[in-house]
Amino acid sequence: MIQFPPLPPLLRDAALLPLRFLPSGLQSGVLAVAVNRALEKADTRERFAFLDGRVVEVDVPDAGCAWRLRVRGGTVEAAPEGAAVDVTIRASLGDFAALAARRVDPDTLFFQRRLVMLGDTDLGLQVKNSLDAVDPGALPAWARLMAETAADLLDGSAARQGRQEASDP
Repeated sequence: MIQFPPLPPLLRDAALLPLRFLPSGLQSGVLAVAVNRALEKADTRERFAFLDGRVVEVDVPDAGCAWRLRVRGGTVEAAPEGAAVDVTIRASLGDFAALAARRVDPDTLFFQRRLVMLGDTDLGLQVKNSLDAVDPGALPAWARLMAETAADLLDGSAARQGRQEASDP
């Protein structure tokens, strides 16, 4: 697999700038479609049933974005404008990319206070554990490739640390 060099911080920030101008509802809708497509063959309907009707906010402060999602009938969708948030999960974009690429364990980020949960933390822990239980092999190749590429380009300290720990004897 090709590994990309990390983007310099100035270039990364410039690449993320357009996100700040798109309506958050549109961003949440696009993310919901991507999550549904990525998980469609991973047999997750039952695994995420506890989320039915609940709103999860994914907050990415360094990108200036917060996406609100909910599960309804086993499908992830953008939460309606003004819906009350049950739990907020906050981390940097690089740390989220490292998590998606499985380069770092969510518990490591949680205990380093780089993955923060606000609101119903029990619900947040259920979300974290359910996502962590998804077999990466069940995800489509495009989803794995996107996660790996994002982790390379963003190369958050979590991704670097994950590679460092993997290479330590």
